[in-house]
Amino acid sequence: MTDFFDKAEAKAAFIALAKQKPSLQGIASSQLIDMIGTHLGLVAEAALYSADRNFQESFLGTAINRSSVLAAGYDRNYIPRKATPSSGSIRIVNNSDTSKSVPAGTILTSEDQYKYEIQSPSAIEPGKNTLVIASQIERETIQHTVTNTGAFYEILLEPEKSRRVNSVSVSIDGVEWEETRLFLNTSASTKAWAEIYTELDQLGIRFGNGVFGAIPDEGASVEITLTLTDGDISLLNEQTLTPDDPNGIFSEIEFIAGTVLSGGADMEGTEDTRRNALYYFQYDEKHEWSNDYAFMLKQRYPELLFCNVWGEEKQEAMVGYRSVEHINHIFFSMYAPGDSVTADQVKSALHDIPEYNRFFTHTAVNHKQFTYQIEGVIDRGLVLHEVKEKAQAWISAYYGKEITQSAIDVVMKDKGYSETNAIDYIRQIRKQKALIKDFYRLLNSLTHNGVTVFESQDDLLVALSGDREPIMLNDYVSVDIDGSAMVLTYE
Repeated sequence: MTDFFDKAEAKAAFIALAKQKPSLQGIASSQLIDMIGTHLGLVAEAALYSADRNFQESFLGTAINRSSVLAAGYDRNYIPRKATPSSGSIRIVNNSDTSKSVPAGTILTSEDQYKYEIQSPSAIEPGKNTLVIASQIERETIQHTVTNTGAFYEILLEPEKSRRVNSVSVSIDGVEWEETRLFLNTSASTKAWAEIYTELDQLGIRFGNGVFGAIPDEGASVEITLTLTDGDISLLNEQTLTPDDPNGIFSEIEFIAGTVLSGGADMEGTEDTRRNALYYFQYDEKHEWSNDYAFMLKQRYPELLFCNVWGEEKQEAMVGYRSVEHINHIFFSMYAPGDSVTADQVKSALHDIPEYNRFFTHTAVNHKQFTYQIEGVIDRGLVLHEVKEKAQAWISAYYGKEITQSAIDVVMKDKGYSETNAIDYIRQIRKQKALIKDFYRLLNSLTHNGVTVFESQDDLLVALSGDREPIMLNDYVSVDIDGSAMVLTYE
């Protein structure tokens, strides 16, 4: 059998075929046929490689094109993680001689033309100032009239908007419909909708088929409310913002960034979608293994650095007594930088899980810290303070209470990641307990400018003190960098 990947074999097969044709026998050995054979050998090779590559695009594990990865995710009913907004404090300064109030939902615009929304109302006395939390979001409402209604009616957003969506709500003719996952636990009359994400980078709204979820009536008015964010952007401290103030009610009020507003993340990238979609169908928010609530919460709120969920048995073991108040209760504790995820949000997400006779109780996170004492000998070709800063950044990446910019920078440089992928990586490697062996493993693998920092374990001594492991289920263990010591010398 001819191997058409081999140009010489393909050429020889063509010439042999030409010699069998009476009309070509006279020129079968000519330079013309030889050149045509060479050309066809190259064409066959290119065609076969193209066919092989296109075949690889049909598998999620080998696909390269984003549309192919999204198509495979669509087959698995996977929804990529949405963009999350930056947040922080805004200082409101009242320069008037009367009390002023600023309502929640007030829209502010930065110098870079990004929109921020104040999350809570505030009242400011004359000449005073106050701090409020703001998030980099803006809201948009889309009106749509149902046409050609039928089973699984869909409404799709354009790709540019789809990548900025943080949350969606849907109402029809003034009645809010319920978001569901794959129309689980719905009937023909359930007013429910489900999200989809297509291979064309379009977030979509899908309604039922009259068996699983109701079909909207033709001519019905659909209102889609979107919360949009630009994701991974930062607003520096002391930057001035301009309020959306057509009536001039904020004319004597200043809005200034009280802290750096950061912590946002873009919608997950293609590589993250590939990895997540490979395994997502095993979970699919069905909680079939040990009621894996934490998995679902981290998928919905990726900014969570700590999340633990437990039941009555573990609660009673932790508090040391039994109580009827523990029966059928699910307890949860979590932490996100800047409290960007609240207990009410988590409780609402848990209530979306269709399980009967379950009560969800929030337990405040208990922060526990440990310190390290590190002595090390490094090569004279390295700069002491640079090595120390890099080691501290990697320790912060694994054990820090927050995700610091220094940790992000060192991961980006060492791993070649974008900032968003670096943040995702830090969330994945974050450890819940501090073990001596992990510190030695981390520091012994540390390199700087292509040079191994500690050539042998004899060049390094690590001691840990403080609360290194969680005792209670709501304990969140982190490192106290400022209270720790690292002494590096030359050999």
